[in-house]
Amino acid sequence: MAIGKTSTNVPVLRWGFLGAGNIATDFANDLIKAPQYHKHQHALVAVATQNSRERAAAFAERYKNENSSPKAYGSYEELLQDNNVDIVYISNHHPQHYGTVKLALHAGKGVLCEKPLTINYPESLELVKLAREKKVFFAEGFWIRFFPIVKKAQQLLHEERVCGKNLRLFIDFCQDSKFRELPKDSRMLNVSLGAGVLLDMGVYPLTWSQVLLFDDPINQKNDPTVSSNALTFTDHNGDVGDYSTAVTLVFPKSQAIAVLCTSMDRDPVTQDFLRIDGDSGAQLIISGKCFRPQILTLKRPDGKSETMDFSFDATGFFYEQDAVFEYIMNDLNEASEIPHAETLRMMRLTDQIRHQLKISYPADIQFTTN
Repeated sequence: MAIGKTSTNVPVLRWGFLGAGNIATDFANDLIKAPQYHKHQHALVAVATQNSRERAAAFAERYKNENSSPKAYGSYEELLQDNNVDIVYISNHHPQHYGTVKLALHAGKGVLCEKPLTINYPESLELVKLAREKKVFFAEGFWIRFFPIVKKAQQLLHEERVCGKNLRLFIDFCQDSKFRELPKDSRMLNVSLGAGVLLDMGVYPLTWSQVLLFDDPINQKNDPTVSSNALTFTDHNGDVGDYSTAVTLVFPKSQAIAVLCTSMDRDPVTQDFLRIDGDSGAQLIISGKCFRPQILTLKRPDGKSETMDFSFDATGFFYEQDAVFEYIMNDLNEASEIPHAETLRMMRLTDQIRHQLKISYPADIQFTTN
């Protein structure tokens, strides 16, 4: 893939945004307004919403500076014809990801798409095949996989074995969405639009379980057994979604277990959202938010503690953004932090959990009837 150059011949990755909501704002703030955290140069050159040039223009106006003046488009198709766009960042709602990513890949653009990549495994598999056919960069934007704190936790657990073996992982991810107070037509309450805590939030605890337990060399990439249950709501169409979900993963090969709880009806009672221990008697604690971890604490059996501070005053997308720059500069079409095979494995896992919970989406019917 080609990459742009500044007037002084410095490589710059030129981003086009498909979507202009809250997540796109956070991503753009890190991309444009946090240069102190970047190793490489980035530019926002174009923004599109599907039906409103005015919304796109208002978004673009916020990121104009002496180095860039993003163009605003009233449709995704228009932006995808812009030859100044090296890669598109897709941040619309996840039921729309499948169709939007297909448009971008067919246009020959590199793609970073917010998680979850799609509603289900068949959609994701089709997109991965298309990206490989088009030979362009394509990744699910699971940003925490790029965080140094995650890589440090893996080092402590997998290389130094600070907690020993027979690991037990406990994660509690809560965030009060006030979903009972939302209007009935809210996306958060409309199952046909992907509502439900598993895909909105639960993919974060699942990801932690994968990077800490599945990726443990002792596990040898063996899939866990899965048991799940949930508290549910019924939307105005009579469809069932989950609002508080518990998942237990057992890894027989490494004799490890993960107990994961995700709820959107309350706020957390502690910032220590993750605890993991093993047969050494030590405990590793990660604090902050499940999607934005900040502090890692190692409590040793002798009572001594070591605290490692990974905090920053931006959102945290800059790690992922710089990594994408490097992959494209090196003509690589997937990210080692979240390779295509890992995205597909995670989609199979969420499909398996939804099957146990008896939760389905319109996209599931599409792939079982075609």
